[in-house]
Amino acid sequence: VEGEARQVAPDLLQLTAAQIPDAGEELRQRYDLVVVDSPPSIHETIRAVAAASDLALIPSRPTVDDLDAVGPIARLLHGVADHAFVLTQVPAVRGSRDGAEALQRLAERAPVVGRTTFRSDYSRPPGHGSTGFEEGPAARQEVGELYARVVERLGITSSQDKGMRSGHDNGKIGR
Repeated sequence: VEGEARQVAPDLLQLTAAQIPDAGEELRQRYDLVVVDSPPSIHETIRAVAAASDLALIPSRPTVDDLDAVGPIARLLHGVADHAFVLTQVPAVRGSRDGAEALQRLAERAPVVGRTTFRSDYSRPPGHGSTGFEEGPAARQEVGELYARVVERLGITSSQDKGMRSGHDNGKIGR
């Protein structure tokens, strides 16, 4: 539609976590922003990927188990990479305290740069190689807002910002 900003969907690249530190320089030259999705585990490969990153994003659902589980990854990343949280799968129910309580608890450890609501737009994409950005307007708006906060945090100017790009290997660590 004329006059509307064109939305750019991420490029998906298939790299293993072990390949990322060596591919870092090429990715930095090729893209303004690279998001690496890695497994939710604590090991040296994650530390190496984070060390090659400008920002590590740690997703967490607003559940007691998830909020307890982010402690070890936040400790692993402390002093290795700038990191922040993304609160995910927040119930859309009005008056639910889960999101507010989780936000407060996460913010005590590191900044929270975004949140997503529990919706099917995010559960379907991994099964067919997409990201959620392509699925629907509500998901696109949430991901777009998260993207804008990450770009702002990293100091990427609008002339550098050519749209979203994404690397893929399952969790959230990125440049």
